[in-house]
Amino acid sequence: MEPANTFCHHGESKGGILVHLERLETQRNKSHTKSEELPRAQTSALGTKCHELRRLRDKLRAEVKQRQAAIKASDQIVEFSGQEVLERQQGTLKAILQAYHFTGLSGKLTSHGVCVSISTAFEGNLLDSYFVDLVIERPLWIHHHSIPVFIPLEKIAAKHLQTDIQRFMFSLCEHLNAYSGRKYQADRLEGRKKDSPSR
Repeated sequence: MEPANTFCHHGESKGGILVHLERLETQRNKSHTKSEELPRAQTSALGTKCHELRRLRDKLRAEVKQRQAAIKASDQIVEFSGQEVLERQQGTLKAILQAYHFTGLSGKLTSHGVCVSISTAFEGNLLDSYFVDLVIERPLWIHHHSIPVFIPLEKIAAKHLQTDIQRFMFSLCEHLNAYSGRKYQADRLEGRKKDSPSR
């Protein structure tokens, strides 16, 4: 057996196994009480911080839900307003066609839009008729037409078709009536030249 008070090679007294165990238990108890005091303060601080973070998380979740609901609602409004705009344009076209019927315009609704017939006249004489087949979609576009190639249809359409269909029709009628009127005058001059005796 070992003596109770032996020295280890570092010069410390061992004092036996029981003394050593008691010393370890005392150290453990001291460190345990210190660690209990420290975590209680930390726990209350962490608990407060945790409570704050949960409150912030709940607030952010509520904001996300509100924004998602707003986005869904705006998507529905955009879809509805797009359809509403097309219906409004179709109604506007009907009203314009009725009004312009007296000025040489007439139209017929088709499955994809409206076909507008433009009748030209000069000095009370009915001349040629042309048509423009419009597709009522977003954006409006011309499906078929019988407008002569030298009439700047693309330019007129780019300028007015999407923003003011009434201005588009008026501008197109002006160009067609000017062309038909000049053609009529030229035909009459040629007819007079043929009828007059040559000298």
